[in-house]
Amino acid sequence: MSEKMNQAYVAELGMSAEQAAIVAGELTLREAVQKLADHEEHQPALSLLARHMAKPYAIGWAAACMKTVGVAKEDADAVACVDEWLAGQDEAVRRRAARLAAERDYATAGAWLAAATGWTSGSLAPDGEAEVPPPDYLYALASAGAVGMTIAEDPESFEARFAEWVARALEIVES
Repeated sequence: MSEKMNQAYVAELGMSAEQAAIVAGELTLREAVQKLADHEEHQPALSLLARHMAKPYAIGWAAACMKTVGVAKEDADAVACVDEWLAGQDEAVRRRAARLAAERDYATAGAWLAAATGWTSGSLAPDGEAEVPPPDYLYALASAGAVGMTIAEDPESFEARFAEWVARALEIVES
């Protein structure tokens, strides 16, 4: 059975009024993602999928998508850091991932993947500052950002990659 889409996520993820109208009503997640894709709203569709996954699953999905096409040399250390976090969800590794993302100015898919990891818990503030917990949805936006950037690297295979990676995400959510 397909999971119902959580309408609260629409506003949380910052969807525009037009995007929200596309997914208004009682839809399954699969139907909502398809409707967004039909309107060429690919990034909101990816974000919605990621938000319906537990944090490690969304980050693991994004990492797997990136690895499918080969990780860029500049992102290898970020992806390795994320893999290390996925293996044990260690706080020091999470903080290292957050630093990697910031050092790269969030400019690559690997930086966004590292940001997703860094934003799963802890604080957004630098070490030694007052704690600022990340909003619960931030990992989803960053995971989806990593996937979207990776998909967009090759415009000729955009639609095929989008369909394949959405199918993977739906399998995760629906299992």
